[in-house]
Amino acid sequence: MSSTFGHALGRSVSALAVATLFSGAALADPIPPGGQGDHVKAIGFSSLGGHYGAFKMALNHPANGRWYLYMGHSFDLGWSILDVTNPQDPKYLKFIPCDGPKDTITSQVTVHDNLMITSFDRRRPAEAPGVIFWDISDPVNPKQIAQWDSGGTGAHRNSYPGGKYAYLATRVNLDISDPTQPKLIGKLQITPPFASVAGRSVHTVLPIWDRRLLYVSSEAMAERCQDNGLNFAGLIDNSNPAKPRLISVFPPPRPPDNAPYRDFCDKGGRFGPHNTNQEIHNPAVAQPGDLMFIAYFNAGLRVFDISLPRLPTEVGYFIPPERSGLAEQSGPHASPVNWSEEVAVDTRGNIYLNDDKWGTFILQYTGKTPGKQVSKASGK
Repeated sequence: MSSTFGHALGRSVSALAVATLFSGAALADPIPPGGQGDHVKAIGFSSLGGHYGAFKMALNHPANGRWYLYMGHSFDLGWSILDVTNPQDPKYLKFIPCDGPKDTITSQVTVHDNLMITSFDRRRPAEAPGVIFWDISDPVNPKQIAQWDSGGTGAHRNSYPGGKYAYLATRVNLDISDPTQPKLIGKLQITPPFASVAGRSVHTVLPIWDRRLLYVSSEAMAERCQDNGLNFAGLIDNSNPAKPRLISVFPPPRPPDNAPYRDFCDKGGRFGPHNTNQEIHNPAVAQPGDLMFIAYFNAGLRVFDISLPRLPTEVGYFIPPERSGLAEQSGPHASPVNWSEEVAVDTRGNIYLNDDKWGTFILQYTGKTPGKQVSKASGK
């Protein structure tokens, strides 16, 4: 890490008390009017103290009995902490600033037990940390304890399921021949026919262990559906890992009947799946069941019933209202229309949806639940 960057980061982290926005006596942020939904309703909202554009989310339900949501950001350098113990009255606790390079985004965060890992994702190679490790035994006051300098463009998608190893998506070569010796078992061609964008023809893979299925989806990159193929979400039969088989593709979401556009491609911005409820190693996160919750860029949140895996069916949605009049954002996540990229679901059944122009919506699914609905076994 460069000394300039290190000193700047140290100043930012040491200034947490100044950046803390305790809101114990404050009223909850009102839910923005105009959202559209079917079998999904908004029950809470946080404008994140003006730090809209939150990205990946990590839930934490520590021994003090409270529920916390940690978030990275696309447009602000730093991370937010939201107390969601009462999902109808979320409390924005603080923003942890970071004086990193201006072409960096701090969008990634993963949590397990008392360790949080955040990462830096850069447009261009730079000598700066790839990831920072935080002790969150005091969940409201994370303490930086280590960092790893990845070089290159940093790290993007990361996960820490506890134990000795964290799994980081980076552009550096690592010698892992001794600890793991990974070997290819089987593979499935996705592109063609589906879109191949920025090397991410497959953006998300989520195992549904008890049914030997994999949820898989691409990431829309070009606006107005101008990628070089169809963006998709689907299910793979992985009962034989040597021969994975694509068995279904989710139906493309349709706009509401009163929408001023014929389909979401005509709406503007990106249209297609981005991410689903991941971090399932975390005991605060709902395990996959027969409902899939998918952030779908300009189509908001979509809910699918996969109780019949060959016939996935949309059973609900929520589209945040458009928000105009904001100063124009910049970078790869800027958009002329509202869009949602990340979703998380806790074991109480609360759905957290980040919107690039508003903040964090807290939602509940109100439709019929299949036989294996979202697990609430450890919720309180």
